[in-house]
Amino acid sequence: MIRSKIIKNLNLKKIKYLPINISKFFLSFPKILLRLFFNFDTWHISSFAHREYAKAIVKYANQRDSKNSVVEVGCGLGDIIRRLNYEKKTGLDNDRKVLKAAKFISKFFDSSRTDFQEYNFLEPKGLEGVHDVILIINFAHAFNSEILKEKVEEIFKNNLSETGEIILDVIEDKSLKNYKNFHSIEYLTSSLSSDIFKIGEFGSSRCIYSISRNFNKSQG
Repeated sequence: MIRSKIIKNLNLKKIKYLPINISKFFLSFPKILLRLFFNFDTWHISSFAHREYAKAIVKYANQRDSKNSVVEVGCGLGDIIRRLNYEKKTGLDNDRKVLKAAKFISKFFDSSRTDFQEYNFLEPKGLEGVHDVILIINFAHAFNSEILKEKVEEIFKNNLSETGEIILDVIEDKSLKNYKNFHSIEYLTSSLSSDIFKIGEFGSSRCIYSISRNFNKSQG
């Protein structure tokens, strides 16, 4: 009740129309303060309101009919997964500092409670369980295409429900200097009987894709 009144009084919707640098600073300020206590990497402080790709993912994932379980690999502070309306939500990351901060945020601002756990994307045992949506967002560019392809195939075969989707992003513009690896969705899914849907294209040549099972191909 008190939190809702504070948010209403601040009238945060109007902040989006401020000059972009002022708006970004204002909306990122709580994370800047949080970083003083948890000392996570600075790139986590960008605000959800200014990440169009993140908003598109939340909108897309929340429109699904089946919303039993969602996992986000590389969840960071949990900006995306905290906004998903699923019965079971698991956020995975290999950074203990950012996970501690994510748990702190979730305690006060996540009524459905996300289960945050430490997880290394490359560890041999892989993901646990079967899920409706598996998010691989904002870190795939850290791995070369061969490694990423292998992990996508593994998750697709072992952890995806029959009607489930893997949602991941790829950076396609090889001229960008801030990224180490660039991927082709066709290459990543070349060994799978899958349907590919492009959710959208965003800044820095970031494309968000959904990978789901193609039953016609698998039965053919």
